[in-house]
Amino acid sequence: MNLDQRIEEHEPIDLKQAIEIADRYLARAGEKVKNDNEALAATMFGFSKSGTDFIEICVNGAAHISYKFEFSNPQAPWFQKFWKGTFQSEVELSSRDQLAQKITEFFSHSSQQILERSKGKSKRSSRSPLGNKPTAGLGIRVFTIVLFSILGLIMAYSVPRGIYDGKIYWSGKYSSGFWVYRDQSPKTFWIWVVIYFAISIWMIRGSILESKIVRRMLKERKQKEAMPPRN
Repeated sequence: MNLDQRIEEHEPIDLKQAIEIADRYLARAGEKVKNDNEALAATMFGFSKSGTDFIEICVNGAAHISYKFEFSNPQAPWFQKFWKGTFQSEVELSSRDQLAQKITEFFSHSSQQILERSKGKSKRSSRSPLGNKPTAGLGIRVFTIVLFSILGLIMAYSVPRGIYDGKIYWSGKYSSGFWVYRDQSPKTFWIWVVIYFAISIWMIRGSILESKIVRRMLKERKQKEAMPPRN
């Protein structure tokens, strides 16, 4: 990335040269810069096999390294074709050895192999605030944001309304549901009020955090589309 925030293409390199480049960026971690453009040029770089098959690295510090692998999978299921079947994996690395390992993986394995390995790891990795997988696409994330926002607001409304009316509704697992009355079962009533409130906060908070992920994904997609074609 140059000072004009444009990608500079270079000649093909091997694994040894790639790790040497990474070491040069790591050696500059923590250097003072004059502006954002200079900071980006000093910290961001990557390696590509094609325009849709690359890794992107940002050295925020010697122990704070952002690593992103992106691959447009030609074998993606039909419902993912709407989003070009793009697979993205982002992780935070904390050492030079971890970065060297990731670069070695990219150079030593096909992206399809990395994709299959990532799928296996994603089953054990953390999910998004609304439970989406790390590899979930924009469409799924937007749908969950809308759904949980609506449900969260409905439940949030139910709390003060239930306190005012002295009753709160609970949908039973094996029945159509029932009302819990404050004057008949005060302890149970307040327990359900707390549960309603906690669930609504979780849904609304999760929707806000998920929307930040979507905004970041859209920003990255916009930046990618603005990039010059890769040779």
